[in-house]
Amino acid sequence: MTTHEKRLNMLTKDIKVNFDVLLVELRKLRQTSPNMKVQIEIIEKFLSQLEEFILYPKIFQIPQEKIVEKIVEKEKLVTIPTQNERSVKMELTLSLLV
Repeated sequence: MTTHEKRLNMLTKDIKVNFDVLLVELRKLRQTSPNMKVQIEIIEKFLSQLEEFILYPKIFQIPQEKIVEKIVEKEKLVTIPTQNERSVKMELTLSLLV
C-alpha cells in the first residue's frame, strides 16, 4: 500500500465517522421539526451519495516516463518560400482589398 493510499484511508475513516454523526443529528432534527422534513431528506440523500463517492475513489497508477529516440535525417533540406515579385503583388492586392 502506497503512502497516498494510507493517507486516503485515514482521511476516509474520519469522514465516515463525521458523516455518521451528521446523519444521526439530521434524523433527530427531522423528528423535532416536521416542517423541515423535505429539506432534511434532500440533505440526507446528498450526504449519502457524497459519502459513497468519497469512500470509493478511483486510484490510477500513472505509467513511468518513456524515453523515445528518433533518428533525424540531417541531409533533408527544407526550402522556405521567399517573397518574389508575384507574391509581393498578391500581398499588395490583398492589403488594398482590406
